[in-house]
Amino acid sequence: MEALATGSIMLDVKKDDLKNNLYFPMLEVNELKIMKDFINQQ
Repeated sequence: MEALATGSIMLDVKKDDLKNNLYFPMLEVNELKIMKDFINQQ
């Protein structure tokens, strides 16, 4: 998020910047299971 931030002291990320530049990669089934197990342990 810092790469998209503007402003001096406080980060200011515009909603359109998030919608256009932020993405989540598609994960494989085994990767999802690993993440689920990790979260459940927390």
